[in-house]
Amino acid sequence: MPDPPGRGPRGNPGKRFTSPHGITFDGDGNLHVMGWNATGRVSKLVRVAD
Repeated sequence: MPDPPGRGPRGNPGKRFTSPHGITFDGDGNLHVMGWNATGRVSKLVRVAD
């Protein structure tokens, strides 16, 4: 289930990372961050045009 708009994990305002554990990027320049929490959440940050 996705988080409500404007909210991050566990109602965290601003969609901040509470326990980032791993980070990588893909061939398109998007960033993937894995959070160390009960759900093992992976967030994808999409690269925007320069």
